[in-house]
Amino acid sequence: IHSVVPLEEVSEEASDWAWVITITVLLAVWLIHWSWGILLISWGIWHWLGILVDVWLNIWLDVWVCLWVAIWLIWLLEDWGEESSPEIPTALWIPAIVLVWLVLALYHWLGEWISISIWLGVDFWLNISNWGLDLFRHFGCQILPGYG
Repeated sequence: IHSVVPLEEVSEEASDWAWVITITVLLAVWLIHWSWGILLISWGIWHWLGILVDVWLNIWLDVWVCLWVAIWLIWLLEDWGEESSPEIPTALWIPAIVLVWLVLALYHWLGEWISISIWLGVDFWLNISNWGLDLFRHFGCQILPGYG
């Protein structure tokens, strides 16, 4: 009555579902992070609680992305070691994971600062609204001497 499914098919199906879950979760986290940031900016809520939540979301996003990348990296290294010779030493996994984490963290934080800079520049030069100018003053006075 019950059919036996080969292990290879189960592994491939699990891998497909793992990719779907990973991409879905990362998109959800990204949307939550940016929608929260947009709400903070549009409401002008840049008090300590808003900043703490935004920083927490940044850290959580970085940790989550790096955790999944580490898992996939280990999985790929194990598969690569089985299919070809010589096998990649386990001692290389940790430096590879740390390197990937540093690149992702740097990319994420640079993206944050670039997007904030672009947004502040557009808002300042077009004078879209008062809260944008106030936000520029808040951050700009730390960068531009004598401003604010």
